[in-house]
Amino acid sequence: FTPFVYNYVMCISPNTPPLGVISFWYVIGFYPLLLLLLLYVWITLYDKGYKCVVFITRPFHRCMARFWSMTGIEPSFTHSIASIYILCFTQLAATSFKILSVAPKNETLDLNSTDFFYDMKQDYFKGVHGAAGFFAILVLLFLIVLPTLYILLYPFKWFHKLLDCLHLRKQLLISLGDVFTGPYKNGTENTFDYRFMAGLYLLARIIILIYSAAGLECRIYVSSSDGINNTSCWTGGVQTPCATIDLAIQGTATLQYNCSSGILINLSPGTYTLDTTSLLEQQLLRNNVSIIGMRDGSRYEE
Repeated sequence: FTPFVYNYVMCISPNTPPLGVISFWYVIGFYPLLLLLLLYVWITLYDKGYKCVVFITRPFHRCMARFWSMTGIEPSFTHSIASIYILCFTQLAATSFKILSVAPKNETLDLNSTDFFYDMKQDYFKGVHGAAGFFAILVLLFLIVLPTLYILLYPFKWFHKLLDCLHLRKQLLISLGDVFTGPYKNGTENTFDYRFMAGLYLLARIIILIYSAAGLECRIYVSSSDGINNTSCWTGGVQTPCATIDLAIQGTATLQYNCSSGILINLSPGTYTLDTTSLLEQQLLRNNVSIIGMRDGSRYEE
């Protein structure tokens, strides 16, 4: 899957499907939130006076109390929640949008069914992808969209009245709203209220991620009945930059540049080199080229 360190390929398990690889990135998004939850549980147990927790925590608490008094730092669990949420926001949203990416029907390219964009062997929202897609929708709804709308609408008085009517005006929610919108001017002293910018920033992130996941970049589509092998840009099992893309095709195939205007080329069996120094391929590479084998369900990305 996509390596953490450039040019070092990592593997979770043999023959991991693309859906499993993409879903694994939820670990990165949820890991800080899990640590925060464990910290909250630990603090709660400490406040309730559990002996083992107090015995372990008290020495650290004394040391940190001295450090805070020396530096003038005021610890705030609410600020910690806000900071970690911002750090996790993009990863959770990007992973969810990738899981929900779809390859629509396209008779020209022999796509006779709607499939998962990153794995043409996986039907869209069927089987395991149905469970993963449902989870992705829940993540987007409860951890991305609703918090963004809350922060965006928090500065308005009518929104606070709505929270009162719905009995959702909880102290934690109010504190989080104040933390997220606090860095912006609140409209006092005859100034404009800019606090909505905090939610607008998150909304802009969502729009950008939707634009990326919608597949608006250019792609190279390859359709072959007998298989496709990408023979270039790999050295010793490690992907490396290269100036050409070689396709070894067995059987008749169709090559299509799907950009602002589609260019359709029919290919005979053989090995083909796409010269990436030409103007068209340079434009494609700048827009994140993908090479996709349609009929045999394989997918290669450069």
